Amino acid sequence: MNKKLMNVMFCIICLVLTFAISMQIKTVESTNSKVSHDITENKLRDEVLKWKQRYDSISNSIKSREKELENIRKKTTENDTTAIAMEEQLEKINALLGLTDVKGKGVIVTLDDNKTIDPNKVISIDPYLIHDTNILKVVNELKAAGAEAISVNELRITSMTSITCVGPVVRINGERVAAPYTIKAIGFPESLMSLNMPGGLIQALKSQGKMVEIKKENNIEIYKYDGIITKEFMQYLD
Repeated sequence: MNKKLMNVMFCIICLVLTFAISMQIKTVESTNSKVSHDITENKLRDEVLKWKQRYDSISNSIKSREKELENIRKKTTENDTTAIAMEEQLEKINALLGLTDVKGKGVIVTLDDNKTIDPNKVISIDPYLIHDTNILKVVNELKAAGAEAISVNELRITSMTSITCVGPVVRINGERVAAPYTIKAIGFPESLMSLNMPGGLIQALKSQGKMVEIKKENNIEIYKYDGIITKEFMQYLD
């Protein structure tokens, strides 16, 4: 075998070895990257679970203290007619503010995206989706129709509630919620059903291609607002 041929074969062997070593390094790096990603993901999942457990524990503790406080209030006012009247007034105020669980008859409105539309057959799918403005209009019309308590996906609507769009979901009371949106309203059912009158809001939403349903209910439960109400600029008059 001449020297030239040996050099060619040596070069080929070097190229093969270089390629093999390169592939091995990429495989090791890919494996390490996947293992690192899995470890990070597991750590994040564990951390989220820990915070959720802490939140649930604190939330349950608060509810327990609230029940104890309620029992103390009842015991201290059971023999005082003035205190009883004040306690009843406080309960009414808290109910109107959204700080008390309430129940009663009213209506339930369900808003959902139109999932039957083929995105390839329309110019834009946007008109067939439920937006924050749609929810806000329904809430405002329910208030105008005499609703005494309203919730959206179990989140209590208060005077401080904001309903804003956050990408494909909606943020209510600082929490992200997605369609379908179940809006509960307690009040005189016949008045609240005015939303479904010809030419009304419900019919308008349906004509836009959105999925909308409204029905009367005799026993609706709406939970209290569990956030913190703060005031920064409001002051009491002397």
